[in-house]
Amino acid sequence: MDSVLASKIAAGEVVERPASVVKELIENSLDAGATEVNIFLTEGGIKSIKVVDNGQGLSKVDLPLAFERHATSKLSSVEDLEGIQTMGFRGEALPSIASISKVTLKSRQVGSELGVSIRVDGGGRPVILDAGLPEGTIVQVNDIFFNTPARQKFLRTPSTEFGRVLELIRRTALSRPDVRFRLSNGSSTAIDTPSGTLSERVRDIFGSEVLEDLVELDPSRITEGASLSGFVARPERCYPTGKNLFTYVNGRFVRDKSITRAVSLGYAGMIDRGRYPFVVIDLKIPGGEVDVNVHPAKTEVRFRRPSFIFDIIKGGVGLALARAGAKKREGGDFSDLSGATREAYSPPVTRGYAPRFGSSVHVASEVASNWAEAESTQGAVLPEIMDGGKAIQEPLFLELQVIGQLWGEFILAETKGSLCIIDQHAAAERIRFEELKAAFYGREQVRSQYLLVPERFETTPEERDALVRAVPTLTGLGFEITSFGASLKEGGETFIVKALPELLAGRSVGKLLREVAEETANYGGSTSVNEALDAVLMRIACHSVIRGSRALNPEEARALLRDMSEIDFSAHCPHGRPVMREFTREELETVFKRR
Repeated sequence: MDSVLASKIAAGEVVERPASVVKELIENSLDAGATEVNIFLTEGGIKSIKVVDNGQGLSKVDLPLAFERHATSKLSSVEDLEGIQTMGFRGEALPSIASISKVTLKSRQVGSELGVSIRVDGGGRPVILDAGLPEGTIVQVNDIFFNTPARQKFLRTPSTEFGRVLELIRRTALSRPDVRFRLSNGSSTAIDTPSGTLSERVRDIFGSEVLEDLVELDPSRITEGASLSGFVARPERCYPTGKNLFTYVNGRFVRDKSITRAVSLGYAGMIDRGRYPFVVIDLKIPGGEVDVNVHPAKTEVRFRRPSFIFDIIKGGVGLALARAGAKKREGGDFSDLSGATREAYSPPVTRGYAPRFGSSVHVASEVASNWAEAESTQGAVLPEIMDGGKAIQEPLFLELQVIGQLWGEFILAETKGSLCIIDQHAAAERIRFEELKAAFYGREQVRSQYLLVPERFETTPEERDALVRAVPTLTGLGFEITSFGASLKEGGETFIVKALPELLAGRSVGKLLREVAEETANYGGSTSVNEALDAVLMRIACHSVIRGSRALNPEEARALLRDMSEIDFSAHCPHGRPVMREFTREELETVFKRR
């Protein structure tokens, strides 16, 4: 095979579009110790790309070797592969770029009096000249894919290609807040981030509003040489795609399904499936624990102990959210209340009590016609810190004074000059979910109720298979389900429910069990039993509380708040929707122009 052809084929793995070129060039800049990297694009990088850095630079001897395939100063032995510390290491980037574009590289090594310039067009012979320039390196790449039109036609519009570069610079800048990055496209500057802390970098790129919703991870927790640093967002800041999942391993941006799943499970059911939080996390681990030599793009890695890494990330995310929820607000909102203070989030153990919520709020009652004229004890602060053996997790909920109800769906309460609005269905669902988890994981006896007339329901073949897999879990939750022969649905099966959890008494559960079967089927390939189980418990919790409008009297509303004070992560329902929002007096006075 002709060497030029071979180079073009090899370049296809490294260079896919302008963003690929920019990635390789800025990684070289960072490896060279640059503290400032400037990127200039024309037509989104399709026409030209220019990267300027203030790194160590290249000597006149080393510069020609930079365009030789597999020539690199970053590795010298096989053993170096086991502890790679540099962003690049293959020695393929510059030769690949030069084979499909016109490249001019100028560099002056630190301490040298004169710089060197080298030009390579389409993989041809290099032209080397002396050049006067400041210390550092300048790389100019023109007419990408000019000699491979088959690849060129797959490029998108300049704005689309620029968007990919912008995304690349954002995630690189997040990994190196100590480096200043500037990105310009034509005459406009899209990014200009001075060096600073990670929080300052997040603010510079995404704004103060995003930064305010972030919770910092604890990098001081080190397990077997592994630690986790960065930020995770509160559950309400989530998105329909994972584009705001910025996950790094030893400062290298990676895309890894197990890391994404670990992050999701760290949220412990606080966000809906199919939604993704905003996170910036960097996993620091010994070089021998990870293999980064998986793909030329270097965004894929393999871990020596995947389960260990999974637990580090899940536990770190859960702990950060738990600790953030435990902090008392100082003039902020109530959206961060959760009360969890454990060293790491884990399924709650039994606290020695039977579910009480069903007998307090969800009972028929006469509703006071005018809460303003209710008994004088309305909204009184409950003094106890223990209630029936249960520890109070978040006393602030006991300080709320109930003042009314809105549309039969929201409780209105006040505290310390603030108005709080509580979604009573979301609160009840969160309480029920935590009680179910406490009972199941703590192996409490879940009370069942036998039906005088067993409920019969049919399943499709897919539902049948999934339901059979879920039967052991459902039995532990108080169900008794048996097969009742073939279903009218082709290939399916009929089941009957002889007993169900007491909390579901009086409700039809066929629809619930089919949903559970579907949930189990969706998680059929999951390596996490807890993930599937939590999804099942969410379904049951949602079906076990009354939906829609429901009038409550003051005592029932206070009972709901008391139950909220006794659970973890009470600020969100199991699906991640907020339970409560606070409006300060200052905010209300501003709305009514009293300030």
